[in-house]
Amino acid sequence: MTFHEVYQQYYSRAYRFVKSYVRDAVATEDIVSESMVALWQQYDESRGASQLPFLYTILRNRSLDYLKSQRRHSSVSDMDDWRSGDLELRIRTLSESPEQIIFSDELRRLVDEALAAMPERTAEIFRLCRDEGKTYQEVALIYGISTKGVEYHMSQALKTLKAALSDYLPLFAFFAILD
Repeated sequence: MTFHEVYQQYYSRAYRFVKSYVRDAVATEDIVSESMVALWQQYDESRGASQLPFLYTILRNRSLDYLKSQRRHSSVSDMDDWRSGDLELRIRTLSESPEQIIFSDELRRLVDEALAAMPERTAEIFRLCRDEGKTYQEVALIYGISTKGVEYHMSQALKTLKAALSDYLPLFAFFAILD
């Protein structure tokens, strides 16, 4: 994949994300362009869709830097209470927003793709256990298999998901520690 293709693939999402916090078109362009170059310098085509979390981390950090710079360069007398409060809210929201919220759509898409690639029964068993909260025994009765059979299908599903989401696992561990 070329830089141009990567730029085309991620630019519009990156622009919307940054613009929602920065609210300045020129600064947004600069942040997105610099971030795309930084992404390209670390680009690993084998990671595929997992480039997006890395890009959002870069965008988030550069947007925060910009907003904090705005706060430093604007004295309290230059800003009315509303603008000052708005800037502080954007900084706090961006700095405290957990990445799992930012990436939730991307993660759901990756999980759906992984489930679609699994054998149908394995995916169905996984959905019954995880999405519908059924016990292994209840699922075993539905499919007429033993609970060990359900355990096998669940372990296969989890192995597939672990591989599909390997780039996100450190992020989940980090937020699990914080909870």
